Amino acid sequence: MTHREYDIIIMGGGPSGSILGALLTKKSNLTVAIFEEDEFPREKIGESFAHPIIPILEECGALQKVLDSGCWIKKFGGIFDWDNKTPKTTFFDMLNYVEDGVHRWAIHTDRAEFDKILLDHAQSSGVDVFEKNKIEEYRYENNIGTVTLESGQVINCKIFVDASGRRNTVIPTTRKSYLSEYKNLAVWNHFIGGKPAQTLEGNWNIFNKNNQSPVACFAFEHGWIWYIPIPKMINKERTIVYSLGIITDPKLIKTLNKDLKDPEQFFDFIKTVPRLKDLIKDAKPINDEIKVLSNYSMIQEKFCDFDEGWIMVGDSAYFVDPLFSSGVAFAGGMASTASLLIRSTLDDKNLTNEMKKDVWHDYDEEWHKIAHSFALSIDQWYHAIAKSNPQSIFWNKRNVLTSDLGIKDETFHALVDTALNQDLLTLLTSGSFKEEDLDTDGRFLKRLSELNRSEPSLSDVLSLDENVYIRDGFSIDIPGFKASIPPMEIPEELKKAIATYWKDPIKNADAAPSGIEHLIPCSRFTKTGLDKNKEIRFVDQRTGGKALFDLLKRQPVSYSELKDKLSVSQLTLLKNLILEGMVNVQKESLIEVK
Repeated sequence: MTHREYDIIIMGGGPSGSILGALLTKKSNLTVAIFEEDEFPREKIGESFAHPIIPILEECGALQKVLDSGCWIKKFGGIFDWDNKTPKTTFFDMLNYVEDGVHRWAIHTDRAEFDKILLDHAQSSGVDVFEKNKIEEYRYENNIGTVTLESGQVINCKIFVDASGRRNTVIPTTRKSYLSEYKNLAVWNHFIGGKPAQTLEGNWNIFNKNNQSPVACFAFEHGWIWYIPIPKMINKERTIVYSLGIITDPKLIKTLNKDLKDPEQFFDFIKTVPRLKDLIKDAKPINDEIKVLSNYSMIQEKFCDFDEGWIMVGDSAYFVDPLFSSGVAFAGGMASTASLLIRSTLDDKNLTNEMKKDVWHDYDEEWHKIAHSFALSIDQWYHAIAKSNPQSIFWNKRNVLTSDLGIKDETFHALVDTALNQDLLTLLTSGSFKEEDLDTDGRFLKRLSELNRSEPSLSDVLSLDENVYIRDGFSIDIPGFKASIPPMEIPEELKKAIATYWKDPIKNADAAPSGIEHLIPCSRFTKTGLDKNKEIRFVDQRTGGKALFDLLKRQPVSYSELKDKLSVSQLTLLKNLILEGMVNVQKESLIEVK
């Protein structure tokens, strides 16, 4: 090792670390090193992805290399059988597919091969990669980060990135907590002789007609099961195997006196599950090595710290339930936005220190919102399954409201600002795409109900706190997924461009704009001495925040008079301002008494 200092040191060579490294060397002249504890290839769980990963791979330059390999199968969506009646199905981004007829797609993949392709790509892009090199310690003093390797070698950096996964331990000031209190266990193996899920019979199976591969998930009494096709090398031949995994409760398994590490007991546990049994009746394990992993949803209190010079990406920041194959797409999204965060911090000479701190704050806050809102969405899904399995100990344990989401809780703000995941909404509403068709007893809508109760009465009078003002600056567009249509009105030309992109993401790479090229102008409602965490960020083009400010600052106004003048985005912004005490609400009767 010749370098004793890098601009960026990344701990972990998995997808988030490799994607980040490749993006940094592609879009800047910064020096980057990845230190990976293991040696690749290595086995890894998480073999089926969601479609936002495709533009991320395209932008970092790795997509063509993945497609040139034999380690993947094109994935079009999912089959979710939770009540043994009619399975729920969805193509990716179903609402927009129905409109433009263009499939969004992802891949199922052999993670050992896939991850190695990405790490090798990072290295060929200019990243210094050091495998079998464990980082033992990170410190930050006098504006310099210091990394100590297991060998005792010390290397300096300007910014340190933890991409090491769920067992990260080297940043001393972090604190991890449960994102969900559900204590699940994942148990899995690979099988040959299975049948593709798209061959299941029934008019419900939207994947059958054109032989399009989905992920398949089957709920049963003791949990749920994933079923994923993977092209794996076995005895030097490419063979389609099926990743078959059980998500269950470790305490429940103990009470049932089951040893799922035993191949026979593992298979006996699931071989009678309706529909799945038709796919696996001739299946046999490729070996007797049953793999087990705790599947607790966890989240870090902070995802970055400007004053300590560190950033987290991927599972080191948070890990949510794997039901919707979201992990690698979220990890890649964090890596993409972190690349812009880092480049702006080190290369943009026009940014003041306050502006840089704003951007770091937004990275932390916005990704926390996404983590919390997605977790709540999954809980809503679990609620639906539990209602179909009233005798199940597993599912009814997962039909409990486990978090006290107070009115100031960041999870509450996540519901204000972040729409329910579109593909999950498709499934939960049986294709109507309407949030009002969700089960009103579910956790997600219970929290939305709490939010709506905080809305002023029509007769209430609103006034802007006299110390409130707007300051302008910059932010990151998070999640910043390229070629995704956001939950807001966009020009028809852009919709058509996104559809064109998905027809061939490599050939049509320039059709859709990137979300990670530049920071976006934004503004913040604030007041003198206010903590940055209490400021309300908005992008004026999208929300009309400055027009709202003008309406409020003129004079006190009744909510009935104001409400009809505001867009949905402005109403959401107004609720945030009320929650943070920047807009005062007075009852009309109290004003009359005075």
